[in-house]
Amino acid sequence: TLFHLDAGELLLKGFSSSNGEQDRAQLVAAASKIVGVDAWTVGPSDLQAVGLTELQSINGPERISATWVLPDGSSPFPAAITLERDNIRIGVIGLSAAPTDPTWRDKIHQRPLSEALALGLSELPKDLDLIVTLGSIDDDDARQWIKQSPQIALHLSTAGGDYNEPSSIQDLDAGKAALIIEAADRGRFV
Repeated sequence: TLFHLDAGELLLKGFSSSNGEQDRAQLVAAASKIVGVDAWTVGPSDLQAVGLTELQSINGPERISATWVLPDGSSPFPAAITLERDNIRIGVIGLSAAPTDPTWRDKIHQRPLSEALALGLSELPKDLDLIVTLGSIDDDDARQWIKQSPQIALHLSTAGGDYNEPSSIQDLDAGKAALIIEAADRGRFV
């Protein structure tokens, strides 16, 4: 059984912005949906590529983010999604890094990770086989909060501190370990 998850930073190529960037972003999002991406945690460069309104409506995979919050307190995307295939049900919580573009810093705020995880878990059913966090939150930042959430079994990230082999967050009291896997810049490492 395969679930295809995208941790974000999908739409913007490099740091330049050209007239064709919007068209390219739309094609990349549509292609991701065609190849079967089940869930996509939007990231700061995705926002920079097309803006919030387009990011919400673009033809692409289901988008999630438990960390992004608008000034009025609403969430621009669902915090989590439940996926089911071959009698396996997983929950995926989106953890987007804070916007880096100054244009968006006052328009989209970062919900603290503890609140984001609680929100994501509240949106998921209790009878899942696996709960995954997915996104552009640095694994070092996520490590402490995931350790405090024994329901989470796996953290997949586009941002990491070391780019080492997959590591685990061991909670000795609970007897469980959440695995952390990072696909670094431009997917060079998995």
